[in-house]
Order: sequence, then C-alpha cells, then structure tokens
Amino acid sequence: MDPIAKRYFFVKNPVRLLIENVPDNFVAKIPFHPDRPTLGFRKLKIETTDGKAYVLISDSDLHLFKKGSLIRLIGLFNLRIDSAVNRDNVKGVFLSVRHEDAKRLGAHLIHWVPEKENFTCKVIMPDGLTVQGKVERNIQGEKKNSIVQFERFGFARVDKVDPPFILFYTHK
Repeated sequence: MDPIAKRYFFVKNPVRLLIENVPDNFVAKIPFHPDRPTLGFRKLKIETTDGKAYVLISDSDLHLFKKGSLIRLIGLFNLRIDSAVNRDNVKGVFLSVRHEDAKRLGAHLIHWVPEKENFTCKVIMPDGLTVQGKVERNIQGEKKNSIVQFERFGFARVDKVDPPFILFYTHK
C-alpha cells in the first residue's frame, strides 16, 4: 500500500492555531507521495488578513506548543511560540519559510489543514470507535475503496466520498 497510497493531512480533534506576523498569503505545494512524483502535488492555501492566518492542528500536538518552541507546519512555514498555550488559546509567530531553517533549529514537524478549506471526516477504527476530524480538500478526488495515508495517523480505506468523508482505518 505504501508505494501507491496518496498522502493527505487529517487533523484529529482539531484545534485552531493563530499565526501572527504572516507576511502574505501562502500556497503549500506538497507531493501526494514523497517517492512518486508522477502522482503529482496537492495545494493547500492559507489566506492572511492583517498579518494573521489560521490553520487547524490536531489536539494531540498541543504538548509541543510550549513557550519558546519552534514548530514547522509541514510544507508551509516555521513559527515560534512566544506565550503559554492552552486548547482555547493556541498562538504562534511567523518565523521563516525555509525547511532548512526548521532542520537547523530543531523545529517540531506537524501536519495541519487550512481553517477554511477542509472537510469533516470520520475514521472508523478497528475497535469500532470513530475518530472525528478535518481532512484537506484534496481528498475529494479519491474514489470509494481507495487506500490513502493520513500523514502521522495511518492508512485508511475510503468508504464515503463526499462530506462528511468516512474512512475505515487499516493500519499504522
């Protein structure tokens, strides 16, 4: 499955992240598969108003958001956490665009979805529990029964191909 499954960002139990001092709108261009350029790229757009941009992140990444932490939003840009964070107040400051900066500074890499351009998604786990979240809009091109990989979450089979999307978890 890994060599053919397209990658997508899925944000479990989403939390809103405000990024300040963002210089412009951004379009992240991320490959569907890191080793298969023939599968193409997906684009995720971030709009900025008055230097502020919003994305959604998984609540499971909140522990990385401590004062002084550096975060890399995969495929997008780097940010710094300047103040204490809780679920209702997640805020960072734009730092730079270059992935090399994130490597050099030891930034944590996390996935995300645009606040405005996403779909509701449910993943049915093997034990029957349902995981709720948001998935990037690029998934709308998938067909029923296709296998996809939600980055940092696992592989899943598409069951319902329109919002709210429903997928069945297959493996890590």
